[in-house]
Amino acid sequence: MPGNTMLSSQAVLPAGHAAVDGRRSAAQALLLAAAERHRAMDYAAARDLYRQVLRADPEQADAVHLLGMALAALGDVAKGERLVRQSIALRPERARFWSNLGNLLNRSGRMQVALKAFSEAIRRDATFADAPANLAGVLASLQHYDAAEAAARDALELDPNHPTGLANLAGALIGLGRYIEAEPHLRRAQELAPKSYEVWYNLGHLSMARGRADEAEQAFRRARELDPGAVELLRWLGYACVRTRKAEEAELLLRHYLTVRPAPSNAHSMLGHLLVQRGMHEQGIELLRQGISRPDAQAAEHSTLVFDLNYCPDLDPLQVRAEHERWGRRFALPHVLRNRKADTDRDPHRRLRVGFLSPDLRGHSVAYFFLPLLRHLDQTQIETFCYAYVDTADAMTAALKQAADHWRDVWGIADDEIARRIRDDCIDILVDLAGHTSDSRLLVLARRPAPVQATYLGYPNTTGMPAVDWRIVDEVTDPAGADAYAVEQLLRLDRCFLTYEPVEFPGIVEPPCVKNGFVTFGSFNNMAKLNESVFELWARILQRVEGSRLLLKHDMSHDPVVQEKVRQAFSGRRIAPERIEFLPRTHGRASHLATYGRIDVALDTFPYGGTTTTCEALWMGVPVVTLAGDTHVARVGASILHSIGLHSCVARSADDYLLTATQLASTRDLLAGMRQMLRSEMLASPLMDQADLGRHMTAAFRTMWHRYCGIPTRAAT
Repeated sequence: MPGNTMLSSQAVLPAGHAAVDGRRSAAQALLLAAAERHRAMDYAAARDLYRQVLRADPEQADAVHLLGMALAALGDVAKGERLVRQSIALRPERARFWSNLGNLLNRSGRMQVALKAFSEAIRRDATFADAPANLAGVLASLQHYDAAEAAARDALELDPNHPTGLANLAGALIGLGRYIEAEPHLRRAQELAPKSYEVWYNLGHLSMARGRADEAEQAFRRARELDPGAVELLRWLGYACVRTRKAEEAELLLRHYLTVRPAPSNAHSMLGHLLVQRGMHEQGIELLRQGISRPDAQAAEHSTLVFDLNYCPDLDPLQVRAEHERWGRRFALPHVLRNRKADTDRDPHRRLRVGFLSPDLRGHSVAYFFLPLLRHLDQTQIETFCYAYVDTADAMTAALKQAADHWRDVWGIADDEIARRIRDDCIDILVDLAGHTSDSRLLVLARRPAPVQATYLGYPNTTGMPAVDWRIVDEVTDPAGADAYAVEQLLRLDRCFLTYEPVEFPGIVEPPCVKNGFVTFGSFNNMAKLNESVFELWARILQRVEGSRLLLKHDMSHDPVVQEKVRQAFSGRRIAPERIEFLPRTHGRASHLATYGRIDVALDTFPYGGTTTTCEALWMGVPVVTLAGDTHVARVGASILHSIGLHSCVARSADDYLLTATQLASTRDLLAGMRQMLRSEMLASPLMDQADLGRHMTAAFRTMWHRYCGIPTRAAT
């Protein structure tokens, strides 16, 4: 929600304010001195001087007005508003008075009333640039980004160097996803007004949009220094702290915001997602539902809800599908109705133009699985196009770019324009690689820029969009009956739907139980995947295996609140706290993989199991025990383990999981043998046969195309 208004007056006095008598002349001198202190942000000194002016001249409208603004800047917004309204009663023709009333109304959360005040300011003086500049900030806060852009441009026509106009134009453009356009306006505003709250506020938003959470946090903290009472900053600094893994501070900031502004907002979604990530599923989902209940909720917020439902252990998969479909009706259907479906040459045998759309074509887990596929698609049959929604390219981006036939950088470009470019490239099959994950461009597919559309790899559930024709899975992740959980038609590969390519890995070490004398179980899955059922089963394993330990490592494992929650869950099941160890997040893939050397047996989570973590553990020689459930999200581990021939580690029930884990722990010679053989077994398995996946995916794309051309095929079920 980028964009904001000026929260303190510039304290500029109107020209021609003549003194009437000696007393008023002295008051005028005091007023000028007060205005200087006001400009210097010494609001307490300005307040005292304004009061002296008013003792001499109680109806001095400028002093009444500026005293109100000074009090508001000192934190007494309500009294400040009363004085500003009093100044308007004295001089209703003053556009500045109306504009600053709008600022204070916005500050107290009454944005709709603030809009009226700004409109009145514009009506009173159409040449006063502050009013449309500040109007743009409120419109952006209300997520009316097109109107905000228009208002900011009106302000800049009046004053091309208006810092607030420039900052709020940037805020509107950020809200519209036009980040490249936004940056020069924001940098110019920063040159003109380096101590402007609006500038730092919107710099924070631009950094967040670019995935630079550390920079965003610092920008929001600087804005808070400039205006400690700004309520909006509570949620955005809180969100930045979520992204920088300062979970305790983030929760405090967001809860504080909700006490001040309890009406449903995206702050509910921010806090809800944070609680889910900290393992508090029920509280988090309730807040997420409150957040999306408002009419102006954004697609990304609802995507966060449907994504987080995958973590919940007791939900009916049909209920989860229904929520995805609600997202589709609310956000995708309007675009489907406004756009005709693209059509290309229906020659069933020609070389196909296949596009892949993703924000994760960088050093991201999706990219590590996607690169081997991109390299091994049959180039005689498939011409590849990558649409990369990536701000900062890295080594992985370069590798993907080299492997693709065509590369399109679409970062900072709106969905309509991305869809237009895809149409211009005459893409036959467009593949989404993100689903409802962060920064997804799923709504590009709602515009039907390709005649055949599919989703693959990046998201473990349906998109909820009938505009997506296919979902590419395999026969283990989505067995017979799983079709009921997807809007798309399932195209099942008769091999594991992905392939693993390890990079930057250390050598294998002996199982730690050999040196320690006790078995260490471990899980590196994120905290959101842990729930009471997982705690119960893992506690039973620890009870059964005498002296054993549990090692946990994830993005929240450094969080003392999370640590206490986990320890309490186990202590309530008679597991001493010292048997649970938490490791902080490590930097660099090699150091992360080396940490698997501290685990004897990896325990997969359920119902949301691991993918990258499962492959990593196996590559480092650590057997993984998984519980195969009914849905894709609960069966990826089973697919991976089946593909390397480790069928015995796929449990069908909680008791089976318990038995498998305890048996592995009791046979240390077997653990030592598996440590040495798993890597070679993986190398010889379909899981790492990249060429085989390339052949199967090439055939899958041809199957999709044949169906589009009306040619019956067998492999689509």
